[in-house]
Amino acid sequence: INPSYQSSLESVWKDPFGIFFKGLLKEADIDNTSIYFTNLWKCPTPNNRPLTENEIQTGFSALQYEIGEVNPSILVPLGNTVIAQFKANKYRFKNWRHYITYGMPHPSWLQRVPTQIPLFIEHLKKIKKWNETKGRKQIELNFTKYV
Repeated sequence: INPSYQSSLESVWKDPFGIFFKGLLKEADIDNTSIYFTNLWKCPTPNNRPLTENEIQTGFSALQYEIGEVNPSILVPLGNTVIAQFKANKYRFKNWRHYITYGMPHPSWLQRVPTQIPLFIEHLKKIKKWNETKGRKQIELNFTKYV
């Protein structure tokens, strides 16, 4: 998760948004070190403007390197911009290269539409269950072939 305008990368889990997101993870009983949640850009944009095409490409290149270093069991892209880069699907498992993805809306959206928080937590629990049982019956997940 990238920092908000109120934080640095080191303190991302301590700013107001980080505390909110960590609370969602706690509600789903997820340790934030067990699943790789990400968005595309690792720093705030001026006035929270949308990313430029150059920033999207630069951010995705850096993110691919980071993913290679971390080698997570599952990637959870958060938000439409990063979901599109992974060619992931919202609320569905899909294969991207040799990683499983599960796209979700960016949690900041939940602050604008709080009625969706229970659904978001339900999907977090689904991801947790998959992560705990990975390697067993993956064929039943019906995920697509490599993109």
